[in-house]
Parts: sequence; structure tokens; C-alpha cells
Amino acid sequence: MRQHSATNVAFRNSMISFQYICQMLSFLNKPYPLYEMGWKRILVILSSGLFVSLFLIIFQPFGTDTFDHPYKNAILMGYSLAIIFSFLGFEFISRAIFPSYFKDEAWTVGKQIMYSIPNVALSIAACYFYKQWIFGLHVSWQGLLGFYQFALPIASFVVVGWIILDYITKLKKYEQSANAIQVQDWQEEKTIPTSDNTTHTVLLQSQNGKEQFEVLAKELFYIQSADNYCRIFYWKGEKLESNLLRNTLNQLSQQIEDEWILRCHRSYIINLKKVKDITGNAQGYTLHLDGIDAKIPVARSKSKAVLNLLEA
Repeated sequence: MRQHSATNVAFRNSMISFQYICQMLSFLNKPYPLYEMGWKRILVILSSGLFVSLFLIIFQPFGTDTFDHPYKNAILMGYSLAIIFSFLGFEFISRAIFPSYFKDEAWTVGKQIMYSIPNVALSIAACYFYKQWIFGLHVSWQGLLGFYQFALPIASFVVVGWIILDYITKLKKYEQSANAIQVQDWQEEKTIPTSDNTTHTVLLQSQNGKEQFEVLAKELFYIQSADNYCRIFYWKGEKLESNLLRNTLNQLSQQIEDEWILRCHRSYIINLKKVKDITGNAQGYTLHLDGIDAKIPVARSKSKAVLNLLEA
């Protein structure tokens, strides 16, 4: 009986562990925003480096309290420069070497963590080399590993914690906002906008001007960029059709004069009259179209313009 009971307990513990692992894997696959390398990202990096130096100056951890030097604060501020340059170098180089890896629509919590840990590890190495250089000390593998031993676990814990907190904050923000939006039922409107009448068309031209494609505005669903081409999705008869046109999404968006057909993402132009629902996750908003399974992401920079029209 005791052996049978012990077996049941072991099996139950194994199942709990398995469920926990599945939950963790599911969480790591959750959508997460990919931060573009712009001035906002650079500002975050500058703030991160400055935060580390101020933390060292104010709280005096890792034996800093016993360190006595007339330029102590200036030396501690130097760590921020080491972190900033290492962060910037890692960001620019990794994005230049592996551009196909950085896709916003495929970015997840797990990818952000896997990307952040090497970045943090490099910054710790930069801090070690800075320390050795500023004090004229010998650089060694043993010293570097010792530096990692106490710095990497703490830094990784802080970074992962920040990613999780950032994910929860953004998920709550976009989900609540999306749930509060009542997308208009365009089919039941008493007054139909001019852009929805039977004669209004959208004329799109190729980059060289030799090809063109004309479609009724009420039949156009969305346009998606495909390398040097754009694929136009529209309703014909009883099914969704598509047409390929050689041009950039930016140039096509400039050819469209309908306020309801706008660029909502770097890869998409959307006809907002075809939107039946909107949902939110940590990456932002997603538009669900009437009658088809396509899900169109909304760039965070385009959210305000899209929401203003949907709520009009």
C-alpha cells in the first residue's frame, strides 16, 4: 500500500511538473512587441546605462561601499558608458547580420528573452573590461567568469522580470482598449458614405506606370506587401481573389484617396469598412475582417488613426 501510494504521489508530481512546463512554453510563445531601432529605443538604452551607474552610486553594492577614490562617482558613471556602447553595438550589429530574424509579427516573449540575455552578457563583459582598464589590472578568463558569476544571474533576473511586467502591462492595455471599442456595423448604417457606393473605385498603378489595377472600393479588403510587389485582396463573385502589382506599399498608399482605406502597418493597407472586430494583445491591435479569416496587425504608431475611424 505504501509503495502504491508513493507511486501515485510521484505520478501526480510528474503531471504537475509537466503542466507547469507546458504553461511556461505557452507563455514564451505569446506575442511580444519588437522594439524598432529608433530614437525611442536609443533613449531606453541610454536610460538603462544611466540607471546602473546611479544604482551603484546610491546603493553601493558588490563591495562598492569599501571602494575609496577621489573620483569614485565619475568612475562608477563610466559603467554606464560601457553598458550603453555594448547595448548599441549589439543592437545594430545583430539586426544588420540577421535582419530576417527580426519580424514584428513573429516576435514572442521567448524571443525577446533569448535576445536580451546575450545582450546583457555582452554588457557585463564590457563592464569587466572597463574595470580592468580603469584600474590597470590584468585581464583573465578567470576574472571574467568570476564577474559573470555574481553579475549575470542578477542582471538576467531583472531583465526577465522587466519583460514579463512589460508583457502583462501591454496585454492589459490593448485587451481592455479593444474590448471597449464597438466596431460599427457598416451593413446596417442608414447613411452609406460616398466611399461605399457602387461606382467608387480605387485605381492602383505599378511602379513603372505600365500596369494598373482598378477595383471597387466596397470590394477591396486589404493590400499586403510582398518584397518588391504588393498583393491586392478583393472580393469577386463569391470568393476572395488577389492580384499582384509591382510597387511599394508606401507608393500605393499615396495613390489611394479614400480616408477609410489606409496604411495600418508597414506591411498592410486595410479597408476599414471590412473590419468586423478588433482584438488586442501585447503587440497591439489586430483587425478581423468580415467574411474571411485574415487577421491584420495594426502598428502602434497607426493605432490612434485606426481607432478614431472605427469609433467614428
